[in-house]
Amino acid sequence: MGKFDLAKQYFIRFLKKLEPKHPLLRSMYEDSAHLASQIGDYDKSLQWHEKLISLENENDTNSIGKFIKRDFTILKLTSHKKMNTPL
Repeated sequence: MGKFDLAKQYFIRFLKKLEPKHPLLRSMYEDSAHLASQIGDYDKSLQWHEKLISLENENDTNSIGKFIKRDFTILKLTSHKKMNTPL
């Protein structure tokens, strides 16, 4: 438990091996965003969420509910960063 740097290395290594349209890419972006948030790197978490939203917009097969959830997550991360408070 708590080996976030090691997990980050594995995620990055695995992401580099995936093709741009690979089905696991969405999950990897989401998990990377969550990992960055757990580490306290809210800027990086926000970047991963933005990549995830871009990917979902490209695929355009997701429901509006997923977009609302993503937007809410980004707003939450942004507000925590501005207030310098942990999630």
